[in-house]
Amino acid sequence: MTTEEFVKQDLNFLEYPIWLIDDRVEPGVFTWKDRDGFTFESRYRPPSKSDLLFLMFLLAKSQKNKWAGMIFFTKYELLKGCNIAANKQWYARVEDSLKRWEFTRLIFEGSFYDGKEYKTLHFGIIDSWGVEEDSQRVWVSFNPIWLTKIQSSTFFKMLNFNIMKELRSPLAVRLYEILIKNFQGRNIWKCDAMKLALKIPLKEKYASQVVKKIIPAVNRVNSFVDFLIKVTVEEPTRGKATIIFEKTEKESPHQQTLPFVSEKPEDVGFKMLLEVLPPDRREHKTLWVLIENYYKKFGFDYVARNINYTKVKSTVNFRKFLSDSLKKDWGLSMAEDEAAKKHADAEARKKIVETERIARETKTKQEFDQEMTDRAKVYIANLSAEASAALKTEAFGRLDDQSKALVTRKSAGAEMMLKIMMNKIALERMKLS
Repeated sequence: MTTEEFVKQDLNFLEYPIWLIDDRVEPGVFTWKDRDGFTFESRYRPPSKSDLLFLMFLLAKSQKNKWAGMIFFTKYELLKGCNIAANKQWYARVEDSLKRWEFTRLIFEGSFYDGKEYKTLHFGIIDSWGVEEDSQRVWVSFNPIWLTKIQSSTFFKMLNFNIMKELRSPLAVRLYEILIKNFQGRNIWKCDAMKLALKIPLKEKYASQVVKKIIPAVNRVNSFVDFLIKVTVEEPTRGKATIIFEKTEKESPHQQTLPFVSEKPEDVGFKMLLEVLPPDRREHKTLWVLIENYYKKFGFDYVARNINYTKVKSTVNFRKFLSDSLKKDWGLSMAEDEAAKKHADAEARKKIVETERIARETKTKQEFDQEMTDRAKVYIANLSAEASAALKTEAFGRLDDQSKALVTRKSAGAEMMLKIMMNKIALERMKLS
């Protein structure tokens, strides 16, 4: 997904937690209740951050397909779309995740707000799912109430899925959901620390503990969003704390620190980086400044991979996309994928060469064996009746007891075993002669 693509989400599913930041909950029935009348219930295991990313991918896929109630995908496609390594462990985790969502239910007792009024609703998220045995393609059928509430919602927010993947920290992802919802129509939001802990939810019992966790998580969110969240804390009484979140504009660091240049730097590496740019961008002086700054800090490979990533992914505003990519090193994942593909291609080529070598050797051996067999047959055919009978007797004598018994009973295939042994003896005699 590019940064320009967003996923629609109803604000009720951001205000109230439909997943847990703690993934250490033991399997079994799990119930979490909010004092406002919301209940989150799991009869298997509560979804965690990874499960949320999987669900966001599935929701985005449905959204792109005109809000399809049933969608199809591969496990590799899902993991790659969530920036997760496609290995045996995560392949198994996909099915575990679908099971988690299948057994999750959301209960709103007069607490589901549709922009006009509050309603009572009970529903799940995924009704059913399966894996096709032949193709290993996965299908998922959403709960129609859950999906329709998002599709028809007028009380919603568009979430940046790329940011949610990049945040990594479960607490930062949950805070991103909460803050995006609560900055709807306003730039300042105040919340009691313990009420915020309940919204997340956090297990901390004291306001000071909550504040210590919230501040670094917000700083992490600030590293990826295109605005700035300032945090201040008021402590009206001992043991109480109100956290104030203020959304402000984030000034571009390049505007603050990068000087304007009118001439291209003479560095050979810099000139090579300009060649990586699309031809129509190579004379843009603002890009010269951007590239030179990151080239000096991180080197040629770092800048080159982010230019290449921008060329592939950017559809509008090339300069801003490149700036964001350089700042967050979005190009690393694509470079790693390309390196992995090259390695896989090389391994595949080695395997083909080895397979062809084995096939050639097998064919040569088969041809040699056939030639020896033919020579043995000619040798035996030219023997006198007495010599042939003697050869047959010798061959029988060399068989193991089980094979002798089969020949004696004239069992199926016994005659062939005897002929093979006669051929072997014939070839031994031919070598000695």
